[in-house]
Amino acid sequence: LTLDQKLRKKPWNNFLMGEGYFGKVIKCLNKETCEIVAVKEIKMCENVDHVVAKELYMLDKVSALDPDADNIIRFNKYFKSADGHHYMEFELLDLSVDKFMKRRQAKFSLNEIRSMAKDLLISLKGLQSVGVMHTDIKPDNIMYVDQKNKPFRVKLIDFGVAIPKERAQVGKIMQPLGYRAPEVTLGLPLTEAVDMWSLGCCLLEWYLSAIPFPLKGVSEYDSGPDIEDGTFLDLLQKMFHVDPDKRITPAEALSHPFITVSSRMEMPSTSTQGIEKMPENANKMSESSTKQFSFTTLPKKIILANCQVPSHSLLELKDSWLPRKAFKAVMLAILVDY
Repeated sequence: LTLDQKLRKKPWNNFLMGEGYFGKVIKCLNKETCEIVAVKEIKMCENVDHVVAKELYMLDKVSALDPDADNIIRFNKYFKSADGHHYMEFELLDLSVDKFMKRRQAKFSLNEIRSMAKDLLISLKGLQSVGVMHTDIKPDNIMYVDQKNKPFRVKLIDFGVAIPKERAQVGKIMQPLGYRAPEVTLGLPLTEAVDMWSLGCCLLEWYLSAIPFPLKGVSEYDSGPDIEDGTFLDLLQKMFHVDPDKRITPAEALSHPFITVSSRMEMPSTSTQGIEKMPENANKMSESSTKQFSFTTLPKKIILANCQVPSHSLLELKDSWLPRKAFKAVMLAILVDY
């Protein structure tokens, strides 16, 4: 059977790998190349042609990158079946980090987090070089390449809602809740820095084995988690800088002591060990005792802000026209502890 015939052959469930808002992914055999591949079927909807054209445009921009060196899923081809369905063929990867977390039911070690963080920072650096904002970074869109033979080697997938940097409009809502950068919520100018925030959420989630910014079920006055490694804490604080202009960049993060402390380590895919100790000659930040990562809900952040709001009070500004630049200055004064 050809790939197109294979796709139209029933039952679908024999090949179904996953299903999402925009369609389903099926594991298939490409008889032309004798390669097992992942094929994404786009869900039929009123504007399906626009959805497909948009994703293909972004995949074309990303094609300037090396799928292996830049840790981006390899896109093979697009085709349309006789019955009008749209398909995109990709390389077959292993399982998502989200699925792995649910199966494992244990926290990741710092070495495991470091390995995945390095791969994804390389991905973000590559996307930045071609002017692409992913806008949907979460554990479900990060996949292992081959967890058995290449443990904790990951790639970034799903460019269905990615956008060119130059098309990022002020006020545009993007990113899933829980991974959403503050500038998106506040309606401020948007840059690739939104992806760095989301990646920071992923790293902290892997460390805690829980979503760091849950939408419900947590007291707004709960203290932050204890983080035993000073370099990891420092990297997270830089990734979560509320001002996107001051947030750490992918290139800077790749040179951070947490990432550079050692080369990729050989780790069994079934490892459930605790946090590995940092080498004695690691950056002095790691020598400090357990520290508490400071993140809170917005109400608490406002209550605890140790700063002065510049010039006018919020009450004085509420009924007047407030330029976005001034609004940004006010919000940063509230949100950032100097």
